[in-house]
Amino acid sequence: GYTALNMDDLANLVGISKATLYQHFPSKGELAVQVLMRAIQYGHSQLQTGSQLPPLEQLEGILQRGIAHRAKIWMLRSTSLPPDIREDPRVKKLHSQMAATIEGIVEAGKADGSISSHLSTKVIVRMFSSFFTPHYQDLISERIVSPEELGETLISIFLDGIRATS
Repeated sequence: GYTALNMDDLANLVGISKATLYQHFPSKGELAVQVLMRAIQYGHSQLQTGSQLPPLEQLEGILQRGIAHRAKIWMLRSTSLPPDIREDPRVKKLHSQMAATIEGIVEAGKADGSISSHLSTKVIVRMFSSFFTPHYQDLISERIVSPEELGETLISIFLDGIRATS
């Protein structure tokens, strides 16, 4: 995890000097921010996968891929990043961009009648985002449920909850 990360060990692992590492990343915190930003950018690029599908199917695919990816991380029992890393303005900006993309998908679902129009889009987006936080880490790392079972359950609860009823 972040706390155990040692810049000397990292430099040795990648085969460069510590001075060279610090030329690219002036601090351990900046390295963590850059890694987190890269992960968010990758996640945002994955939102485009299946963009030709109906909104509910897009959300389902995003959740399937995202939860499966997070489950791999949770299986390693990785620790959370410190608040100053998570709250970095660059990280928050990327999260806002992802939220705006999800918001657009939700609004498209409301427009086509597949998502209940009386539900708050902001709440749906926040709930959607919560599936990628460490709230479920213990279920995976302690092997209480399989990653597949977690994903299927969360996706079913979420999609059934926002789906428009006939």
